[in-house]
Amino acid sequence: MPFINGKYYINPTFGRAIELARMSEEEQRAAEPQHEPAHKGRPGGSGDSYDPATTPEGVANQIYNETAGLRATDQRGNGPGSDWDLQQARFAIAHVIENRAASGIAGGLASDEIKNPGEVKAIKRMGSKAYDAHGESVYAAHRAGKQPDPTNGAKHFYLEYGQGPPRWARGQAPAEVFGPFSNPTGKGDATKDSSVKIVVLP
Repeated sequence: MPFINGKYYINPTFGRAIELARMSEEEQRAAEPQHEPAHKGRPGGSGDSYDPATTPEGVANQIYNETAGLRATDQRGNGPGSDWDLQQARFAIAHVIENRAASGIAGGLASDEIKNPGEVKAIKRMGSKAYDAHGESVYAAHRAGKQPDPTNGAKHFYLEYGQGPPRWARGQAPAEVFGPFSNPTGKGDATKDSSVKIVVLP
């Protein structure tokens, strides 16, 4: 049975990558002095009014806050809506966050902190959906710091759940589209049980 750090993974290679990324993040957090992130900007886009984070931990938290409620709709393959597709979406979002930070674009993203005590506990509970989602977000953030940008410098994304594109995105050709995923928790902007796509734009 492919258990890594006491957690069962169907794909052991993927599981090891997640656990290594998680350990790397914890080691980095222990080695670096603690500081408060600088937040500024106005609300807009797909979340709160926070600036893009500049640390892997902050980027991971932003990815988690944007995608924690999403679930794969394809349980067997690697196509649209699969676990693999959701991980690729998180990887793309990590690059969008980094691209926005490099361009000085403020706001329009979820927080780079996880403040809800219940959510923090859920993330630490091995085997929970939150634990998996955060581990995959950590993995995506670390990958983005080392691997080429598949979005070709994209700086925007939004969650499409039947409401149509936001005004700023109308008429633009997507750089990438991921999903559809389900949203059984109702977290985030998307309505509960809606079919959700992640649309990445230049």
